[in-house]
Amino acid sequence: MDPEEGSKRARSADDSTDTVGLTAGWADIPRELLPVVLSRLPCPVDRLRFSVVNKKWHGFIKQHPPRLPPLLPSLVLPASPEHPLVHVTQGGNTRRLGLPPDIKQRASFCGSYEGGWFVLALDKPLENRLFNIFSGVSIPMPTTTMVDGDARYIRVEAAALSGSPVLDPPYNYTIGAIARIEGSELSGIALWDPSKEHWTGIDWDLIRSQSLDIHDVVYSNGSFYFLNSYENMERIGAHPNREGVPPRLEIYVEKDWEIYDEEHPENLTVQRYLVNLGGMEEDNPFLMVLKYQDEPTQPTSSVRVFRLSEVDEPDGPEYPEDVEPRLHWHELDPSSKSDHEFFLQAKLIFIGRGCSRIFNASDFEDLDDKFRTGVSIFFYDDRGVEDQECFLRGDMGRFTLPEAQVEPWPPVGSQAIGPRSRKFPPTGWIH
Repeated sequence: MDPEEGSKRARSADDSTDTVGLTAGWADIPRELLPVVLSRLPCPVDRLRFSVVNKKWHGFIKQHPPRLPPLLPSLVLPASPEHPLVHVTQGGNTRRLGLPPDIKQRASFCGSYEGGWFVLALDKPLENRLFNIFSGVSIPMPTTTMVDGDARYIRVEAAALSGSPVLDPPYNYTIGAIARIEGSELSGIALWDPSKEHWTGIDWDLIRSQSLDIHDVVYSNGSFYFLNSYENMERIGAHPNREGVPPRLEIYVEKDWEIYDEEHPENLTVQRYLVNLGGMEEDNPFLMVLKYQDEPTQPTSSVRVFRLSEVDEPDGPEYPEDVEPRLHWHELDPSSKSDHEFFLQAKLIFIGRGCSRIFNASDFEDLDDKFRTGVSIFFYDDRGVEDQECFLRGDMGRFTLPEAQVEPWPPVGSQAIGPRSRKFPPTGWIH
């Protein structure tokens, strides 16, 4: 679907008639009751449906956007055996999700952004695309990057956005991606400016020479941050500087093996995620979450959470104010006094490549009581375990701290969640 077709779909909501199967009484309810109705809809898809019930309801939202309760991420299951589904974290309901046929059949979900935006990679033929699950708007992205003067195909695996996409210039967003280049076994870093014809590959030769694998990407304060298999963080500006010089990749956190708290347990598979703390922490605004499996095909057995801390160097140099101090990963411990402040408020952490988020549980009124203590870490199945030409989807769950326990999540709601998916990853977060 190109942008024009997406716009037509979005405009169709404006042209909705008052005949959608509702009685005249529903259509004529007092306007002051509409915010009450909206406040009872925790599912973003239901809020979209509200806006297209009739012209009166759509006009109300357009002219007087109400202050709605915040939403937690919902779990999208794009390739169920029969139809796509969305599981709503608040309320625990599972609903059908309408998707265009080509996305339903060919797309993998590789990252998300507020307002219903997804980064998609489609197969046969290869496409990279932005898609808004609410409006139906699609924005095509390039499938090539230039290597030694030649165009090479590139497939997005995970991506983060610097801002909300728009169809027309001036463009106010850039995409930072983990991508796999044609003929390469390793993933690399690529940036796309919507005004450009190709992706810009960043230090592909260096990545190949060091055999690094890039695990996750987030955007924060003008830069993209990438986490690699050595648990180093690298930073690159999202835009060229004022002189038009392209951004360069630089080390932000380099793992110091002498002060690293603990080695990973032997023979365990590790998945690594970055979480942007946003307003919760100004100085070192990131968490690193590690998810372990006893074997690559086994379910998640444990989760560890780290935060950035300044390296304690009693005999080290004093850093000038314009020089950033050295940082290292420090594992959060509920029993430690130094980490007490982090655990004062119950937190909800949703992890996924290119789409992790963190929330304070106190900001939400309609939560299950079990989410209101400690730290809950929600994860979906991104192991890539194949079975009968599909990917298994059984490793979805919630890890709790301080209990250090894994429990199944989500519970089955109004629609059964199938154990397999035709696409990988078989799930993703919608924001």
